[in-house]
This record gives sequence, structure tokens and C-alpha cells, in this order.
Amino acid sequence: MKKASIRDPELCQGCILCKDGKIPEFHNEEEEAEFWGNHSPLDFPDEFEDVDLHVNDMRQKKLPISIRLDPVLKEGVKKMAHIKKIRYQTLIQKWIKEKFEEEERALVNIATSKRR
Repeated sequence: MKKASIRDPELCQGCILCKDGKIPEFHNEEEEAEFWGNHSPLDFPDEFEDVDLHVNDMRQKKLPISIRLDPVLKEGVKKMAHIKKIRYQTLIQKWIKEKFEEEERALVNIATSKRR
């Protein structure tokens, strides 16, 4: 079976499955995956219709901030982020969040112990 990401235009020259220019009925997902691995939706222009779609981005919005870092520190963070295969800003954000949660827990523990 061919990978779905590889489409060879030579594979379909009016094959049995699409002889009438319509998307065939599939018996299982494997058959469908093989078909779409060798065909493009562009092969069936009359089989699709345009739809209006509005997507709500429910992710929490992040605010940009500006901080000054020593150039050596910034380069070190960039190297670590590269090793971890993430953006250096993401790594800094992760560290800030971890430290914030640690400090928050410590403050809650202090407040709880003072009440006793």
C-alpha cells in the first residue's frame, strides 16, 4: 500500500474506482486510505461544495512582554530549547510557569501553617 502523503499522478488514469468521475463508496478505512493515497480531491471537482466556516479560537490569549536578558543567558536558553526541539520563548514561558506554581504552593503552605 502506498503512503497517503505520496500522490503519483500516474497511478490513476481512469482507474476502476473513479471511472465515472465520482468518489466511490468504500468498504473500510484501509480501502479509503489507499484510494486517497492515489487521488486528490482536485480529481473530483464536482463532488465537493464550498462551505462557510467560522472557527472560534478558544485558546487563552497570551500577552507579549519585554524583558532584558544577558546575551550569554539568551544564547544558552536558545541552545537548550534547540536540544529540546521547542522555541526558546516557549521554554522561558515553561520555566516561569513552573517557578510561579512552586512559589504559589510555598505561599499557600505558609498561609496554611500560620492559621494553625
